Amino acid sequence: MGWTEKSAGSMSVTYPNPPGGWWERKPERFLDHPTIRKEILQLTSDKKPSRLGPVTELETMSRVVVPVMAGTEHLGYVFVLEVERELQEQDFVTLEQAATIIALEMSKNIAILEARRRVEGNFLDDLFFGQIESEDMISRRAAYLGLDPDLSSMVAVVDIDRLEEYIRHQKANEGSIQKIRRDIRDLIAAVVADRGVRAFMTEAGDSLIVVFQPVDSSFHEEILEELLNRVSKKHQGLSLSIGVSPVTKGFRNLTLSFTKAKQSLLLGKKIFP
Repeated sequence: MGWTEKSAGSMSVTYPNPPGGWWERKPERFLDHPTIRKEILQLTSDKKPSRLGPVTELETMSRVVVPVMAGTEHLGYVFVLEVERELQEQDFVTLEQAATIIALEMSKNIAILEARRRVEGNFLDDLFFGQIESEDMISRRAAYLGLDPDLSSMVAVVDIDRLEEYIRHQKANEGSIQKIRRDIRDLIAAVVADRGVRAFMTEAGDSLIVVFQPVDSSFHEEILEELLNRVSKKHQGLSLSIGVSPVTKGFRNLTLSFTKAKQSLLLGKKIFP
């Protein structure tokens, strides 16, 4: 018997469920342990199941790790603890089959999410760059996405710092770049969802434009700190610059908020180059 925990949308960890022991700790603490993080980073080139030894300080047993892949892209990993016995070749075959099923399901979910994001992005592009003239059209398209003009909103412009330098250092390809951008979008959505807030996003060049709703005046301090922490944990050496607008209401005010968020970002980069 066990349970599964996802971290930042990238992996599943299967835990045993006997009474007492390290598995009762919060999963994120286990995944954030330096030894575990190092192992995870080393696994990015693996395409076959592999066995990892115990981590003494965590009192863990040996683990089998199976990559979840779609083509050449790693979608995540399945961790299985060898609780009662050492897994054999047939177990590995079963786990690879399970990973294939997980990959298919994740790929389907990603496709659905990307389709929604395209619709969302098209609306925000039209709104921010003046392509919608009819208030009725704005209202109908916004209602479809769940944007409410009567709720308080805040706009943020997010830049990945020195992305080209990071890419060269990591020897990343175009697929890796897209995954980094998708990871950041996923992290933003996950962080705000914990607070009952939605994030509507679109890309503009190398920047990500985000509309948060509903928010209060203290929202940005909490969200930005947690987002920066999560990004630095998942992508070591990667940092973000973020400019935010004041809280406002009404769709037309979002255009002005976008301008203020860009100004905030530029000012921040001048002060902290």
